[in-house]
Amino acid sequence: MFIIKQTRQIRRKHGREDARPPNLQSVYLLIAFVSIGALLFGYDQGVMGVIVADSRWIDLMKPANSWVTGAVVSLYDRGCLVGAVSIGILADIQDRERALSIACVAFIIGAVVQAAPYTITAIAVRRIAPAKLRRRIIGVEQMILCFGELVAFWLDYGFNYLETPHWWRIPLAIQVVPAVILAYGCWFWVPPSPRWLVQQDRHQCAREVLARLHGDAAAAVQMAAIADEVAFEKAVTTATWGDMFKTPVLRVTLLGMGVQFSQQITGTNSILYYTPSLFERGGIADPKTANLATGGVGIVLSVSA
Repeated sequence: MFIIKQTRQIRRKHGREDARPPNLQSVYLLIAFVSIGALLFGYDQGVMGVIVADSRWIDLMKPANSWVTGAVVSLYDRGCLVGAVSIGILADIQDRERALSIACVAFIIGAVVQAAPYTITAIAVRRIAPAKLRRRIIGVEQMILCFGELVAFWLDYGFNYLETPHWWRIPLAIQVVPAVILAYGCWFWVPPSPRWLVQQDRHQCAREVLARLHGDAAAAVQMAAIADEVAFEKAVTTATWGDMFKTPVLRVTLLGMGVQFSQQITGTNSILYYTPSLFERGGIADPKTANLATGGVGIVLSVSA
């Protein structure tokens, strides 16, 4: 019987009784691997801009007007909305690394659907990293996201030189490769969240995960803190989704939503989605020059991040 939930026992290797020091190399390796998700997020944000402005794609798909083109591009954001609403529930049930694997499967299906048609018809990092590194890691994650946009811009620019009218299928299909790697690694290699393991009453496994990453001394301290928090939540907290919109939590909810809304309402994503078209309307008549300028935008984004 196929079981999605992580049930593998995590134990210390037999014969080792010495105190283990922090293993930052493993921490950074895990963070780098899981950040493939940020790379894919950025790649997906940047890949459609050059494609929807290309005359060969327009001739093949024949969008009736700009509203139809906008609907095609905005499908990505609709998927983000569904993922953002559902991933928390899925992660609480199956844990973060399994939720990432399942999300990658959905991503792979989406990439295949994007690359195939002929007509118009991504948490984990914060659980792995030590508290003192989390702000730095979040910054690195943003940098990797911008790097994903850079990769998408320049792959589009390169493949656009192919003579075939179906060149755009290649950058869309390329997304499948890192998504498969991330899905496999999260399922078989990335350790479960210690907090989730404690919530499942698997305390020994949680302590072992902490010890492998942060050392035995830090694991004992962190394990005690996590166990106390989880026990308190089980005894006192009966939170529901509706509680997010009741005082005193409402203020925190509005603050978080407001920051995200303010970031998106600036229109930065619209610029990414339609950069070549904006350059063309700004006076750059040659599509390849507009695509080259789009690649320059990717460089600026990555350097500034």
